[in-house]
Amino acid sequence: MEFVVRRFEPNDIKSLANLEKECFSRPWSEESLLTEFSKRNLFCFVAISLQNSKIIGYIGCYYVLDECYITNLAVSSLVRGQGTGRALVEEVLKEAMQRNFAFVTLEVRASNIVAI
Repeated sequence: MEFVVRRFEPNDIKSLANLEKECFSRPWSEESLLTEFSKRNLFCFVAISLQNSKIIGYIGCYYVLDECYITNLAVSSLVRGQGTGRALVEEVLKEAMQRNFAFVTLEVRASNIVAI
């Protein structure tokens, strides 16, 4: 599937909340996402399908000084394994290099082989 990656916009919240429900057993609500993504030390990117203009993935990060922490990475089950997650992580890495961050990290359960 072809897609583009762009910065998060506040009107993306509903789509992100729906993606959270699809991907996680304890999803963030629209309100929680909006509160989180309005913080100054946080940035987020979304992947949008060129086929239907729907959000198919997102990645959120917060940073402290020169440290970057990926808080969430979600990709729709309909497009997993097609490079969406990789493209989102690569976008974060580009941003991290531009900001001269010392590192970027993502905690992953040992059982999450796909994420690893």
